[in-house]
Amino acid sequence: GAAVFWDNRIPHSNAYRHLGAMPRVVVYGSFLPDVALNRLYVAQQLRDFRGGRPPRDQWNHMEEEGVVEKESEYEFSDLGKKLVGLEPW
Repeated sequence: GAAVFWDNRIPHSNAYRHLGAMPRVVVYGSFLPDVALNRLYVAQQLRDFRGGRPPRDQWNHMEEEGVVEKESEYEFSDLGKKLVGLEPW
């Protein structure tokens, strides 16, 4: 296995399709310092989540394939509520 860490403001890309014979697993972890730009990003992510829209910053085919998510019944944990800006720190 390998771990790669980079500043996501640096241009980067990923393969649109994996055609290799071996499975490929990727886990992305985002780290957002509490600055104005990141607060706007988190607020947009929360609006999309509540509206059943897929994340805008990831490749997906949900809209192309006519997939519409129902409103989520997900309950954020206390930490999750802080991370998405529902509750203050």
